[in-house]
Amino acid sequence: MIKMKVRRHSVSSTLKNLRKLGTDEYHEIEKEVLTAMAEVLEGAIRSNISLRDHTIQDLQALDYPYAKRHGSIKLHKGLPPKVHIQQGALERSLTTVMRRGRGGVGGSHAVARIGFLNNPPKYAAYVLWGTEKMLPRQVLVWTALHTKTKRQMFRAAVNVLGPKLRTQASVRM
Repeated sequence: MIKMKVRRHSVSSTLKNLRKLGTDEYHEIEKEVLTAMAEVLEGAIRSNISLRDHTIQDLQALDYPYAKRHGSIKLHKGLPPKVHIQQGALERSLTTVMRRGRGGVGGSHAVARIGFLNNPPKYAAYVLWGTEKMLPRQVLVWTALHTKTKRQMFRAAVNVLGPKLRTQASVRM
């Protein structure tokens, strides 16, 4: 199973202050924030794994731009990496699962697992980790680390927290 966990560490100081509300209220807010952030991340990943600008025949005509023999990716360079959609199995397997975490001291009580969790095709691992002939494209990790994605995730968190607080000043980026 290929998965990625996203926790609420990005807004942890604000959430620590919200703990004063009471356990149930805090956990609900924490879950809402994480859900909003996870929705943004899943959308960004989905966008990066569903390119339709080249067919498999186009990629073949371009001498397989993801081949290791080139030394680097020759198409859609830069991060996060891109994946072309062919039959849609990889995109269909992309799933977000929300669950309650272990919690504990400083631990999150809500966890979002985002990845190819819903019956992933065998080639999902090949895309992420590469093969003997193909360069890896860690689209899950690099999408999550991309500045634009992080900014959108923080915005989603502010949009959830703003109405819960008197002012958004304490959660501005």
